[in-house]
Amino acid sequence: MRELEPLEARIAAPRSFVFQSLTAFDRPSPLWEPGLEPEVLERDGRELRVRFRTRMLGRVVSTVQRIRLFPPERILFEGVEGGRRDMRGELVMTTVDGGTRLRLHGDLSVGTPVLGGLLERTVAGPSLRRALLRVLRRWRVTIEAAARASGQIDEDWPPVA
Repeated sequence: MRELEPLEARIAAPRSFVFQSLTAFDRPSPLWEPGLEPEVLERDGRELRVRFRTRMLGRVVSTVQRIRLFPPERILFEGVEGGRRDMRGELVMTTVDGGTRLRLHGDLSVGTPVLGGLLERTVAGPSLRRALLRVLRRWRVTIEAAARASGQIDEDWPPVA
């Protein structure tokens, strides 16, 4: 298992709004690319099993994640089926300057120790990082637009840098 370098995004919206936006898996949302919407397979209180589809290396990869919710500040996820069942991580939301800092960190493992380590460093890690950066950018823009539209933030309030 190799720890991935943490990724962060600053979102100009209240933490509770960000959390609600990120956990609305069973409603249509512009957070997800068309055709890559999550699908809730099971729900038991604050624990869910959700199928995600991610575009990586020119193809769509499907995984099932076990999601545990700790409103309004944390979302834990762990791959249980599919191409990324060897990944686990956490989204942490903290209030910063009236907005939200969203921090994503996790672990990734690919196959055998020697060959797997090489694949993690040269292919899987960088590919996953690029995919996650795309997702974080999309989330930031989409959540800020939704927060403005719903009156959660002032129309003229600039995005948090």
